[in-house]
Amino acid sequence: MKLHLTHMQLALIVLAAAYSGGSAGPATQISPPASGLRKVNHIIVVMMENHSFDNYLGALAYAPGSPYHVTSGGCSDQDHGCVDGLSCRMDSVSGLTCTNSNQESDGTPVAAFHAISRCVADLAHNWPQVHQEENFNDPNATLLSSPGDGFVRVNDAIQLDKGMETPNQTMGFYTQDDLPFDYDLAQKFAIDDRYFSSVLGPTQPNRFYFMAATSFGHVTTGDPVPAGGYKPITGTIFDLLDGRQITWADYSQNSPQGGAFRPNTDPHFFPVQDFMAAAAGSSGAVPLPQVVFVCIGAKFTRLIPRELREFRPARHPCALSGRFAFRQAPLRITHDR
Repeated sequence: MKLHLTHMQLALIVLAAAYSGGSAGPATQISPPASGLRKVNHIIVVMMENHSFDNYLGALAYAPGSPYHVTSGGCSDQDHGCVDGLSCRMDSVSGLTCTNSNQESDGTPVAAFHAISRCVADLAHNWPQVHQEENFNDPNATLLSSPGDGFVRVNDAIQLDKGMETPNQTMGFYTQDDLPFDYDLAQKFAIDDRYFSSVLGPTQPNRFYFMAATSFGHVTTGDPVPAGGYKPITGTIFDLLDGRQITWADYSQNSPQGGAFRPNTDPHFFPVQDFMAAAAGSSGAVPLPQVVFVCIGAKFTRLIPRELREFRPARHPCALSGRFAFRQAPLRITHDR
């Protein structure tokens, strides 16, 4: 099954689903009805950094046993088995050969290729760079036309050289051999192959959209946050949850994303290790609230113990204990851009 959502729509779904969960109070004290959306105890949204669908799951249709396929004419709305990924052919000797390409400054096409390293430098993603990546010759026209023709040229020009750069790495993709856990998830649960960030720009504006449905004019991550956080006139998803007396928490690897709107001393903010302990059912762990936000920069799957990444349905990711099941705690893993 495939979904088509923006950051703002995702936030609204979180609120609606959580509100249907019943009265206020810790999630562990709620006895949900036998069926329906009210059976959901927790809504979990994990937001990570800087990867596209093509980069992680573009080869999904070519994975052994994959339920997905590609078509030359694009996917119809009714074909839920069609994935909008890379256009490739499988060669028994060289593996996947793909036709998707981006051009160099001299006009030479650079085709998508199987990346050989998981250690890559951060690609260009500030406001001017992303607009030029989407429309190299007319970046101010991206609202009307975004051919995505400037990724190679923009990243070649800034020469990201951090000792782990590979040529034209912006065109690299991974397969099920590189990311078996991610591919296994994608073949068993709903995916969104046409999920676009709210802003053609960096981290903070996109996370603002997720938390407040607007970036209120901000286009950079470098803007200093005022003491106590921003106070958008329309409020935030945190304000809405509080207003409905829905319990929530923001777990982070470094600093809480909600810190842009509330003091870092807010009692809803916790380290990501607390989330992992609660999901694993560890003794003494604080139970998860009704709505959970997890903010991490590294790959989420690296935080899951190796033994829990084995493909056994009874111990699939985040259904990490007998009392914690996906049917009662839907999990959304996404990226801010």
